[in-house]
Amino acid sequence: MSIINFQNARQAEGIAEELSHIRMKLEQRINLNKYSPRQKPLILANNKIMRICLLAGLSLSEKRDLVSVDQVQLSKTGNRIFDTLFTLHNLTLIYSAMLKLRYKDLQVDWENQALKSKIINAEILRGATYLANNNALEDYLATAGNSGARSGASAGIPFLNLNIGNYEDDI
Repeated sequence: MSIINFQNARQAEGIAEELSHIRMKLEQRINLNKYSPRQKPLILANNKIMRICLLAGLSLSEKRDLVSVDQVQLSKTGNRIFDTLFTLHNLTLIYSAMLKLRYKDLQVDWENQALKSKIINAEILRGATYLANNNALEDYLATAGNSGARSGASAGIPFLNLNIGNYEDDI
């Protein structure tokens, strides 16, 4: 199986605005209400939000179609998706395999730069739509990285860099 070349993938028109509600929900979820004077709230980069939404989109097994992919409008200014979205943590092979799995029933020319960009953006937007619904974001965050870990197993406990302070609801 050949690996998809993710270099020079273009962003969808207005994708940053489309993902702003997910950014707000995530930042609200991970930031404290109050910080010490030396500590500032975490602000998530667009690349991180896009990566989270891409992973969420690819995790959904619903049937894909090229009609909805074709509706994605690519940036008129040629804005690119940073290559690190795919290369961080050496996940290029995983992204490539997941995209090919999700689109296996369709005739996709993975060398077609515009089509490939539209598919990637469609998956990012699919993930954003999913995470915006009900408690999907909370469920996704609670289970991300813990698949296969037994309840109570030390391998299932992620490392957390927490600040001591007040969260919402006086926690």
